[in-house]
Amino acid sequence: MQSHPKQLKSAEEYIKQLNLSPHPQGCGYFAETDRNPLKVNLEKNGNAQERNLSTCIIALFKGGQINPLHKTNSTQIIHYYPGSNSNLLVHIIENNGKLITYRMPEVFQLKIPSQTWFALEVEAKEESSFAITGHTVTPGFDMNDFELANRQALTFQYPDLAAFIKKLTLENKSSCSLSSQDRVKLLE
Repeated sequence: MQSHPKQLKSAEEYIKQLNLSPHPQGCGYFAETDRNPLKVNLEKNGNAQERNLSTCIIALFKGGQINPLHKTNSTQIIHYYPGSNSNLLVHIIENNGKLITYRMPEVFQLKIPSQTWFALEVEAKEESSFAITGHTVTPGFDMNDFELANRQALTFQYPDLAAFIKKLTLENKSSCSLSSQDRVKLLE
């Protein structure tokens, strides 16, 4: 019988074991685990652009951090991994303006269609809380296909979601920390 590694207890232990790097904007930690070498053409603004067939990352988000509202030109599948000590909330704004929130691990795997606004946050309020996820993106992730939500433009498009959009967009696009007061308000 194969033995399992000891259960790690802190985010820092997982960050070290999984060799995760800080997100450039402070939105958690990640490591790319696969970039499929096969190429596909992705249509963008009337031009075909070459992309990898798929990419995969592993990510860790701590309590108090958000992955703010954003979208890409690719479909993304989010996988919830054991070892997490908190639920992960996945907020999706459908094209009709309906807000849907999924709680992982009540849902272990979740598909985010291309061009769909979504945000992630750890449900627990304690800074020691964290969630570990995998993200499979097809066609593969390319920063040129990534769009961070503009708070004013998205609020204009979905005025009924103004308070939600304010909480899950970055005012200065330099920090992904969500104040504990805002976390409590969002969960109410």
